[in-house]
Amino acid sequence: MSHDLTERVDGFVEMAWLGETPWHGLGQEMQPGDSLAQWQRQAGMDWTIERAEVEFRAQGQLQGMADAASSQPSFERGRPWMFPRRQVLYRSDNCVGLGVVSNRYKEVQPAQVLDFFARYLEQNRWQMSAAGTLRNGAVLWATARTGRGAEVVAGDVVEQYVLLSTSCDGTSSTEARLTNVRVVCANTLASARGVKASVKVRHNNKFDQEQVQQDLQLAHLGDLAMPFDEFMQAARSLAARPVSRSMAEDYVLAVAHRVRSGFLQSAWDARQALTDLPQGQLRQSLQRGDAYKKMMALFDGEGRGANMPGTQGTAWGLINAVTEYVDHQPKGTRQSAADRYFSAWLGRGQALKQEALVLARLL
Repeated sequence: MSHDLTERVDGFVEMAWLGETPWHGLGQEMQPGDSLAQWQRQAGMDWTIERAEVEFRAQGQLQGMADAASSQPSFERGRPWMFPRRQVLYRSDNCVGLGVVSNRYKEVQPAQVLDFFARYLEQNRWQMSAAGTLRNGAVLWATARTGRGAEVVAGDVVEQYVLLSTSCDGTSSTEARLTNVRVVCANTLASARGVKASVKVRHNNKFDQEQVQQDLQLAHLGDLAMPFDEFMQAARSLAARPVSRSMAEDYVLAVAHRVRSGFLQSAWDARQALTDLPQGQLRQSLQRGDAYKKMMALFDGEGRGANMPGTQGTAWGLINAVTEYVDHQPKGTRQSAADRYFSAWLGRGQALKQEALVLARLL
C-alpha cells in the first residue's frame, strides 16, 4: 500500500483514530472513553514481538572447495546454517518477519506503546488520538492530546500532543515527543526550543516507561505546560511580525538551500544561513526548484489558513508554509505518505521545522 499502513490479509488496516477522519480514510474510528484494550485491538496492536535464531541455506556451488581426498572440512550447501548473535523479530499472530537484530536488541512491545499513556488517561489529563503500525508492524506509534490548546490569533488554534513511536527493525530508537498541531491545517509544528521536547531510548537499553516520563517531565501538569506556553509566546510574536517580500524570499531561499543540501552541514548556523545566502547560478537553481516554489506558493495564499489575519504576510505565515510543505506536500515519486508522516514527526522534516522556527525568529 502506498501509505505503508499495515493491512492484514482480510483487509483490516492496523490503525485507529479519534476525531476527524485521517487523510487516507482507513482504519477504525474510536469513541471518547474507549479503553486501551479497545484501542489495542482496533489499532491492530494486539500481538507480541517474538524472537528466533537466524538460519540460512547457502545456494550454488562452493568456490575453491577441496576434493574428497583433501583433509579440508567439507561444507554442505542447502543445509541449514546458523548466524551467531543475530535473531529475527517476528509477529506472534502471523509469523511475519519484522527485522534481523543483534541478540542485545531490546524490543518494545505493541502493548507497551499504548501503556505509556495509561496513567494520564486514568487521570483524565489526556485523550488518545491515533495509534497503529506501519511496514507490517515494524513501526509502532500512538499519539494523545494533552488537552492543552490556545489561539495564536483569533480563530487560529494550536493544540499540544504527545507522540510515542518505536521500531522493531533497527531503523529508529523509541522516542517520546511533545509536539504542537495547528488545527486549521493539521500542521505539526516545532517546539520553541529542543529542550524537554523529546526523549529517545536506544534499543540496547531497556525501555523504562517511568524513567522516560520523568525525563520528559510529564509527571506534573505544570512541567507539561512550560514548553507549550513557551511555544505560544514565540508563535504570537511571529504572528505580530510582518515581513516584506524580499524578507520572505530570502527566508524561503535559506530553507530551500537546507532542503537541497540534505542536511550535509551538521553544524548549521541560522544567522549565517540568512546573511550568507546562495548567489548566482545556485540561487537561480534553488528558485526554480520544487521546494522553493511550493513554499512560496503556500505562503502567498495556497496554504491552508494562509490568508488568516496574523498569518498572511507575517513570519508566522512563513513558518506554516514550511510546515505544510514538510507535512503535506509530496517529495518526488519515491516518498510514500507514511515516510512523509514520520519525517514530519520524527525525522529530517521535524529537524527542518525546528531550524525554520529558529530562522523565523531572527527575521
